[in-house]
Amino acid sequence: MKAEEFDHKFEQGEDIIPYLDLSQAKRPLRHKKPHLNIELPLWMIEQLNQQAQQQGINTDTLVKTYLLQHLTSIE
Repeated sequence: MKAEEFDHKFEQGEDIIPYLDLSQAKRPLRHKKPHLNIELPLWMIEQLNQQAQQQGINTDTLVKTYLLQHLTSIE
């Protein structure tokens, strides 16, 4: 498929995913550092675990969400 045809399909709102090779796709700035050690009071850990359970997610996801919300709100 020529680039012009691809662009036209995209501009018309057609689904272009079948035309993409996603096997080599990368997400820049998404590299993760393996671990961040942080000491928290036991009461805080228990609250985080409880809130995560109420939301049906794991505690790591809850903490990442809280951090992301805070970091994006200060920009």
